[in-house]
Amino acid sequence: FHFSLDDLNAEELQMTALVVELLKYVDTDQFTTNELNDELNIKTGGISFAVGVLPVKGETHTYFSAKVKCFEEHLEEAVNLLSEIILHSHVTDKKKLKETVAELKATEKGDLLASGHLTAAGRALSYISKSSAIKEKIDGIDYFRLLEKLDKNFETEYEELSKKILSVYQKITRKSGLMVSYTAKNDAVKRLEPVLPEFIAGLSEEKMGEKAEIQPLGNLNEGFRAASQVQYVATAGNYKFRPDGTRTNLPYTAALSVLQVIFSYDYLWINVRVKGGAYGAMCDFRKNGTGYFTSYRDPNLMETYDIYQDAVSYVKNFDASDRDMLKYVIGAIAKMDSPLTPAAEGAVSFGAYITGQTNEKLQKGRDEVLSCNQETIRSLAPYIEAILSYKTITALGDEGKIDAAKDRFGKVLNLNS
Repeated sequence: FHFSLDDLNAEELQMTALVVELLKYVDTDQFTTNELNDELNIKTGGISFAVGVLPVKGETHTYFSAKVKCFEEHLEEAVNLLSEIILHSHVTDKKKLKETVAELKATEKGDLLASGHLTAAGRALSYISKSSAIKEKIDGIDYFRLLEKLDKNFETEYEELSKKILSVYQKITRKSGLMVSYTAKNDAVKRLEPVLPEFIAGLSEEKMGEKAEIQPLGNLNEGFRAASQVQYVATAGNYKFRPDGTRTNLPYTAALSVLQVIFSYDYLWINVRVKGGAYGAMCDFRKNGTGYFTSYRDPNLMETYDIYQDAVSYVKNFDASDRDMLKYVIGAIAKMDSPLTPAAEGAVSFGAYITGQTNEKLQKGRDEVLSCNQETIRSLAPYIEAILSYKTITALGDEGKIDAAKDRFGKVLNLNS
């Protein structure tokens, strides 16, 4: 069950991320948490909730999804349980809310550091990308800051927090924003049809409003001091637009996925991993134009950033044997055409429906990968040059390392406020 949240502003999306977590922990009108878990274990293979953002026709699409998997004979009971959770949960229960906020704060802090390379990359992308700015609000440093504030001031914040939670709780399960994706064998969808009317009848009648505009954060270029002896260093940009907002006329090509493999197994591997001593380094170049470089458990900081900046020269002068080139192409194609479980197939299919992906576009991407050669890679230098022209940097790491490079940052902050 996919609910559009396109009219929610940044604060409401943050509250939604909190509400969705609460759904996993609180009692409902019919069940205590323990009773609910027993019912879920007996009747389903699991229920999951998520708040996310997808690119749709050059814009962002935010959503709340509630998924359940079950045997066909338990379908009605599974949907009824899901309905009970998303419509009748006690999301403002003070004791559970306080416990959940404290637990989420601790978990989020651990996750930010454990996946520091993704934290840094996501933060850097949020400077220049609307979708990444939204992601930051619901699952990044900004979300952690909210949890930290709520945990610290829970007693004084509770009344106002309860009002905000109830407000978004009505908005995230609206009839007007619902789409349903069902994955099953053959004509088994017939089993779902009698179940849906009762489920839909319980949803909120509140109408969708105007699409909310959430802007990128701007080039903050932050260094975050953290309880870490290693660094996570990222830079990000956009190959479709220059920093001043003008278009570059560089269209997406799937050959960028081959370049990603080359960077991961050659340039970044040799310079950041082998020579620099980091545990890893990676990059990504997306269809919406954004791209990033990031490092994992890195003893260095600005040295790694300078390696990213030199990547343009590497691409301009790229050379590899035909044998190595074939390996890179195979590596890229493997990511495009890996086998899917039925659940994954349903998710990919629904994602394609939402974003406008077609088999023709997928085949075009395959053809671009399969025809990729050394000259194709060299022709991608303007893409990397455009991304790096933004001069963004985000780093998490040791206090001494961050402070030593403070002149290269716009802001130096503690990860803990």
